[in-house]
Amino acid sequence: MKTIKYALAAAVIMLAASCGKKDDPDPTPVPAAQVAKAMFVNGCINSGSLKVNMNNTAVASVVGVDYLNNTAYLDVAPASQVSVAYMLQPSNAKLSEVKQDFAVNNYYSVFAAGIVTAPAMFVTVDDLSGPAAGMAKVRFVNLSPDNLNESVFLGSNRIDSNVTYREATAFIPVTAGTYKITAQDPTNIPSVQILDQQVFTAGKIYTIILTGTEGGSGNAALSLKVIANN
Repeated sequence: MKTIKYALAAAVIMLAASCGKKDDPDPTPVPAAQVAKAMFVNGCINSGSLKVNMNNTAVASVVGVDYLNNTAYLDVAPASQVSVAYMLQPSNAKLSEVKQDFAVNNYYSVFAAGIVTAPAMFVTVDDLSGPAAGMAKVRFVNLSPDNLNESVFLGSNRIDSNVTYREATAFIPVTAGTYKITAQDPTNIPSVQILDQQVFTAGKIYTIILTGTEGGSGNAALSLKVIANN
């Protein structure tokens, strides 16, 4: 009987304690970071490793973008008319510069193009919305300073034509699979460039870049490369 009484008393004490305890306040929600995203792509012949300045301040997360390489999409502060410059190393001399608006939640690619003696830059706004089931998305970007009006084929299917220097196509949905990529100027057959056995995976997004020149050698020769955007 005493055991029952003690148990009841303990239960009453615990109930009273719980009733007197204040609920913990709900945590204050942390707002989502207000950022844009930018990927930096070096397609400028003989430029070496490039750093990036934004509004005359070095972007610390870009330690150096070698020729034919790119960064991931990096956070950048949204703002209007941002000065974006590629900087040569180790001299820190300015290679090229553009002004660009960066909007919250938008994605951008910042391309260095041409050749170090005649460089260029341009920026694209990237639609990284997911492709439909069983599909990938692909675009073509012409970074070669040669005067080529490129037609681009995946297998026998032409995805675009008349893509000139410093131009980019939109992202185009394609059935996932393995393709032969062909880029050619119909008026300059010897300039044709081919990538065989390129796999485009369902759900993925890709950029095909043309770099180099017909007269170049080594990695300065005209060539195609595929970049994964996601």
